[in-house]
Parts: sequence; structure tokens; C-alpha cells
Amino acid sequence: MPTPVIALAVVTPQRQVLETEALWVEIPATSGQMRALPEHAPTLGELGAGRVRYEAAGGGEQSFEVSGGFFEVLADKVTLLADAAS
Repeated sequence: MPTPVIALAVVTPQRQVLETEALWVEIPATSGQMRALPEHAPTLGELGAGRVRYEAAGGGEQSFEVSGGFFEVLADKVTLLADAAS
């Protein structure tokens, strides 16, 4: 049985920053760190400033910085609408 993955999309007003598949995604929500896994309950929230971490489906932990915005978590996808990402 294949390992479940979650799609991760990161978009800023200027461009699409990232589109990949991950085993998990850690989001710096304004209410605190949140980890999204495949089959996560639907969630909307405010993205805080901080580090987004994820484990790529191909292996290896990756990370990048965001500086606010909003996020949506669905059972099979995490979308970050970030003010800025680097």
C-alpha cells in the first residue's frame, strides 16, 4: 500500500512559489504551530510569520519562511496564500 501524501501549494501575490507532494506540513498559524497530515480535517486559518516545514514525498525535510497570509487545509491538499515567501 502506498504511503499517503498531501499536496502542498504556496502562492504569493507575485507568483506560485511551490507545488509539491509531502508526507506532512508544519504551518506557523497565528494561533501556534500546526501539523497537517493526509486526511486532515478541513481547516482555514491565518498564517503567521515563521518557518513552514514539510517532508517531501521523495524523502527529506524542507523548509522556507513566510510572512503572514492565510492557509487552507483539506484532506488531500494544503494551500498557503502567503504575503511573502522565501
